[in-house]
Amino acid sequence: MTTETPDLLNAIAETNRLIERLNDAFNIQEWDKVEVLINKRDLAATRALPPELPDTLQDQANELIEKIRDQNRRLTEAAKTHHIAASDELMQRRNQKKNIEAYKPKK
Repeated sequence: MTTETPDLLNAIAETNRLIERLNDAFNIQEWDKVEVLINKRDLAATRALPPELPDTLQDQANELIEKIRDQNRRLTEAAKTHHIAASDELMQRRNQKKNIEAYKPKK
């Protein structure tokens, strides 16, 4: 075990904690927190996954990378769904406004 290994283990643990906090914020739709936690998670992951990672930590690093990928997929899918819902709502409002305008008396 090199002298860097405890620091890397701490960075991996911190990244895992941030992944969990991000999941919690995502589940209760605290979008401001989600954005901040994504940035914190990515910074922690950068520290946890240096280019010269010891072989002893490779499995943990691969697991961490897979968690981040899965989380990013879920966040991207939620953003797409939210965008579609917002677009649909906007279209409905426009149509309602057009319907109201159509029934207003002409001057």
